[in-house]
Amino acid sequence: RLANGTCVCCRIAMDANQKGNLAILWRHIYGDNIREFALLTLNEKPKPVQISHDHWKINGCPHQGGGISIDDDNRYHMVWFNLGSKGKGNFYAYSDDEGDSLNQPLQIGNNAQQAAHPNLLSNGKLIDLVWLEFNGQEHQLWHQRSQNRGKSFLPAKVIGQAQAGADRPFIIKFDGKSYVSWHKPNDSHMLKELK
Repeated sequence: RLANGTCVCCRIAMDANQKGNLAILWRHIYGDNIREFALLTLNEKPKPVQISHDHWKINGCPHQGGGISIDDDNRYHMVWFNLGSKGKGNFYAYSDDEGDSLNQPLQIGNNAQQAAHPNLLSNGKLIDLVWLEFNGQEHQLWHQRSQNRGKSFLPAKVIGQAQAGADRPFIIKFDGKSYVSWHKPNDSHMLKELK
């Protein structure tokens, strides 16, 4: 057992760091149903560190896990979703010390269009973020890229649409390239190279 008080329905995210140790990001329950993200690196950190500080108090599971991807220089890149009193929406941040400190989290997506379900992948100096939005008529798959390990990002753009519902997007890497995998029920499965 690594921790008590996890939000059991939110997907757990994992990646191996440059020392070969597994880093685990999950939604944790703090105090009186405050649901924030926590990080633990096996064999390196004896206790979880709190990553998000958005103060989302909810008596139920949001069913919104986070994402983590560790680059070649051991920078931890993370995304999450919260609807707290101090932070609402999708957020991206990175840490160079395994979660002890973060850069200022960057809000991504349009909350007015229900931005949610973020995912990410590092690939060299590239950091790709994807997430979903709903404009009242269709689900939209959004993409945003950093070319400098998360220091800044190019403008976000829509790369897919779904008329009849949409599953969560995930990014995978193959042969040095990054691809988004997105299932659209009653429609199709999209596998697209991110550029």
